[in-house]
Amino acid sequence: MEIIAILATTPSGGIGKDGRLLFRDKQDMKLFRDKTKGSVVIAGRKTFEETGVLKGRINIVVSSTVSNAPFGDERKEIYVSSPLDAVKHIQLNKQRFMRELGTDKLKVFVIGGASIYEQLFSKCRYVYHSQFFKDCDYDRSVDIPDYFDKKFVDTTFDNFDFIVYSNQNHK
Repeated sequence: MEIIAILATTPSGGIGKDGRLLFRDKQDMKLFRDKTKGSVVIAGRKTFEETGVLKGRINIVVSSTVSNAPFGDERKEIYVSSPLDAVKHIQLNKQRFMRELGTDKLKVFVIGGASIYEQLFSKCRYVYHSQFFKDCDYDRSVDIPDYFDKKFVDTTFDNFDFIVYSNQNHK
């Protein structure tokens, strides 16, 4: 099982304002879809409310205030009370999730928000980072920890660089 954080930020690390994502870029959204399709995603409740159910993925929502209930999609979201509970739940259900997703290697993507990233960065092998060239106002930010080495700038798009970081502490 491989855990990867995926995020889009301003040059100074901003990820959100007033409970909303900062960027609605077509190239970034396509990149996000392509990278996360057929995987498990872990999202905080506010991020989940912003994105909704991500089809073609198993959606795990971290919330201390919402119980496990369907939201009108063919698959129920799975609610857990902490990011570490999300990881434990995935480990316990790994074989079932791999069958449901039709894969022999399970990928798990941490998709936000800030506190979810902060609590799970140490468990991530990679960070996939869309770093936008434009700075803007934000009230939520993320700092990628120092134990991640910038592996390479994978692609430069019109409005952002897609950068891959590798966790030097991950075995």
